[in-house]
Amino acid sequence: PGMLIEALKKYGAAAKDTPFIGDAVTDLQAAHAANCQRYLVMTGKGRETSQTLPDALKPVTLCDDLLAAARKITTQT
Repeated sequence: PGMLIEALKKYGAAAKDTPFIGDAVTDLQAAHAANCQRYLVMTGKGRETSQTLPDALKPVTLCDDLLAAARKITTQT
């Protein structure tokens, strides 16, 4: 998650308030290691990933696609 942590520092973003969207377990591992919010899209590798998701990476918000994830993120209160 080195590049992710570097980006968080560069932009002064709080990891716990930063969403990370991915479709693979490696995406979720990076987000988890950086302490970011995790979103798994069901496109690409997402469906397969959701079936084998390790409990250690949860909680993860599941979304149909990138647009659905963006909508969910921007409408959270």
